[in-house]
Amino acid sequence: MSELSITYKVVVLDIEGTTTPIVFVRDVLFPYVTNNLESFLEENWGSKELNEKIDALRQQSIIDHENKTEGVIVIPDSSSVSKEELQKKICENVRWQMSYDRKIGALKSLQGYMWRFAYETGTVKGEVYDDVVPAFDKWLEDCNQKIYIYSSGSIEAQKLIFGYSDKGDLLSYFSGHFDTGIGLKMEKSSYEKIAKEIKMEPKDILFVSDNVLEIKAAQAAGFQVAVAKRPGNAELSNYNESTQTVVIDGHKVKVVTSFAQFFTKPATKSEQPPQVQNNGKYVHPSPYRSNYADLLSRTSNFSIIESTLREGEQFANAFFDTETKLKIAKMLDEFGVEYIEVTSPVASEQSRADCEAICKLGLKAKILTHTRCHMDDARVAVETGVDGLDIVIGTSSFLREFSHGKNMEYITKQATEVITFIKSKGLEVRFSSEDSFRSDLVDLLNLYKHVDKLGVNRVGIADTVGCANPRQVYELVRTLRSVVSCDIECHFHNDTGCAIANAYAALEAGATHIDTSVLGIGERNGITPLGGLAARMYVADAEYVKGKYNLGMLREIENYVAEAVQIQVPFNNYITGYCAFTHKAGIHAKAILNNPATYEILKPEDFGMTRYVSIGHRLTGWNAVKNRVQQLGLKMSDEDVKAVTAQIKELADIRPLGLEEVDVLLRKYHDKLSE
Repeated sequence: MSELSITYKVVVLDIEGTTTPIVFVRDVLFPYVTNNLESFLEENWGSKELNEKIDALRQQSIIDHENKTEGVIVIPDSSSVSKEELQKKICENVRWQMSYDRKIGALKSLQGYMWRFAYETGTVKGEVYDDVVPAFDKWLEDCNQKIYIYSSGSIEAQKLIFGYSDKGDLLSYFSGHFDTGIGLKMEKSSYEKIAKEIKMEPKDILFVSDNVLEIKAAQAAGFQVAVAKRPGNAELSNYNESTQTVVIDGHKVKVVTSFAQFFTKPATKSEQPPQVQNNGKYVHPSPYRSNYADLLSRTSNFSIIESTLREGEQFANAFFDTETKLKIAKMLDEFGVEYIEVTSPVASEQSRADCEAICKLGLKAKILTHTRCHMDDARVAVETGVDGLDIVIGTSSFLREFSHGKNMEYITKQATEVITFIKSKGLEVRFSSEDSFRSDLVDLLNLYKHVDKLGVNRVGIADTVGCANPRQVYELVRTLRSVVSCDIECHFHNDTGCAIANAYAALEAGATHIDTSVLGIGERNGITPLGGLAARMYVADAEYVKGKYNLGMLREIENYVAEAVQIQVPFNNYITGYCAFTHKAGIHAKAILNNPATYEILKPEDFGMTRYVSIGHRLTGWNAVKNRVQQLGLKMSDEDVKAVTAQIKELADIRPLGLEEVDVLLRKYHDKLSE
């Protein structure tokens, strides 16, 4: 068996025995901890982070003692013994737990702390099988399939293995990580929770592991499954080598010895067949999609943080009452955005009430609120029912001097306090600088690296005044991607007209999330418009965008928001402007009628729109008129059509003609011919 005959949309991978040799943890990571415990404790003694790990181990030892766990070594309080005796007990406790291969949180936390040091100093590198990275490329680039990791090791440990691997930093490949915090790997409910978390049907998820009990649990939850058979893995009972399958609970399960077996001659983009319209004419392979593999690019794997109900409220004309906010939230959810960002609940009492009301809608999209990086704001926000907080503080010299007046040391300390508090509540947290492109780069990177270590879900880059250009954006995001392992969110203002281009450049460089608003409304000239981003990303990867978002909803959403803020949808608006799919010039009209792709990079029907060929003007061509003649069921020769076209042009030199006027003229000309 050289290939798998299963279909899926998302991949969830185990680590040990699947992407990484099963002996790596046993022969490399575990010995590092046991062999370096004493020296590590001595070198880091008294540090805040180490103290926290020791406190957690002490509390766990007390619980083990109360539960009469065999062999437990209790870690005493530091006030009751000498430093040497305390260190000795810690080492004895850790080695005792590791001898039983315990998966206890306190132990995993200390191990992760030590491993982080080993990875960062280059003492240890994560081992990844040679066939894994090519498979990652194919899943993301050719198949548009997201990749997640689910391992019994902590998320921090997972990120260290892949972030400091012998194949380089691989973290940008992953859309998320799960550990036993979501549930034990041998329990069906854990996989059900994962499916819910990533908003996918279980049947559309492939789980790969070397552990048969994990495979059974995933299979029971409705996942597609495959067993990894790697050197050193446990022997598989009932393994049929000729068919490369194993029977689990009465079901044949595919077995792979290499990730290459997940693919059947994957075609390169240049080899993929063109998409055609029903009439066979609409050839639409995008010539603008990158023709080289950028390993960091997320143009086919991104998320939208829709900020109409936060940034959009800052638009000059905006006043959204509760009913309007709820309606917009529901429409955005139906469109398919992953996140909806709402105004800070500390802005006003009504803002708080509206935030709580939106959270109670039970939407598929996660609800975020945007607050200052301040404990007063965070304490209020975490009680509203939101899924996460987007915290922000100004970092440019302008804002540090003329806004909050604080230095970088204060900002770092404040960020640490607020992030730690939010994480203690089990909520997502994004930390963003404000005015990022006018901030000192060294200050910025040091700050982002610090908050990444605190465990933020995302760091944010904000072009607050709209001064950045795509090249600057690409360079900053690419640099940041090499510094942090978390996701990267980008917020671009449109003061100089670069918001959409900047968003695309950010995704090419490895950003994962883009902030948008409907029609781009926001402070001053607003931010990246939802429709504009949809258009740009459709050109990059139409199938991915169509599969992810309900594009036909766009016009309804834009019309509703436009009415709410008392503006008109611009004539040249992306996709939904009334001129977006209108063709006028004669040469254009002829080509469009023969093959729409000649002058359309977007297919209007994919957005619930229609094209219109204008013919009642002096620039009209006879081919466009001929098309209308055929639509009306009139019989005319080409010479007749050319003659009536000349009449239309003559009249249109005085004033443009409406379609009804053109139709009357065509019918009269036809009747005259019949006579």
